[in-house]
Amino acid sequence: MGKDQVKQFIISQSTFSELFWDRIFSNSEDISHRRVELQRALELQDGLRSQADYNTGSITFCAAWSLYSLTSYFMPSNIVEIGTFIGKSTISMALALDHGGRPGLIQTCDGSNGFDINWSGETTILQNFKTISSDMMSKIDSAQDLLFVDGRLNDLDLDVMQTENFSNCIFAFDDTEGVEKGFVNQFMIDQKMKNRFFIYPPSNEILKKFNFHSGSTISLSVPGSMITFNRQG
Repeated sequence: MGKDQVKQFIISQSTFSELFWDRIFSNSEDISHRRVELQRALELQDGLRSQADYNTGSITFCAAWSLYSLTSYFMPSNIVEIGTFIGKSTISMALALDHGGRPGLIQTCDGSNGFDINWSGETTILQNFKTISSDMMSKIDSAQDLLFVDGRLNDLDLDVMQTENFSNCIFAFDDTEGVEKGFVNQFMIDQKMKNRFFIYPPSNEILKKFNFHSGSTISLSVPGSMITFNRQG
């Protein structure tokens, strides 16, 4: 460093991620009684496994609450989901919108399965049966607020995600650990798109603080325009 160069203030991605999740989960503390309702709704979804042509894993309750809390904080009007399966993540986001009094639209697809999930709330869930992600996303003609990905992105997906309709969209990924699909998806986004903040999944310390004893592998890519610093605590 030259003598005239001013040193920068640096904060690590992991530290910033801790601050982010602490705020997200703190915001949900006043509605923590909703955990029981969410748990019951997710248990109902497990009964749909017998209808699946391709039976795979699903998100943990902790991951579901992470999505619920994220949705409760940002209150997105338009949500896109890749990977419906039995609908646990779909229901988590839909319940958050309904509970917040801001029912919205969730468009979701599954490339392998095709059956209705259990939902009778106010938020509209538009399912795309046995439809690949790029086919669904290429038909979307309005601005989106949140994209949840529980599957592997391809080049066509990335092309759509770089269009104006997704320019101010939060990207959320499941299975962000090791070399799992969430980590690969996040890496691809980082290579293609700039001015975004990578948010790691919540740490065990943060989860214990909010009385969770299982893990969450939900990571995020947040547009820089959505991060604001203020003078208040």
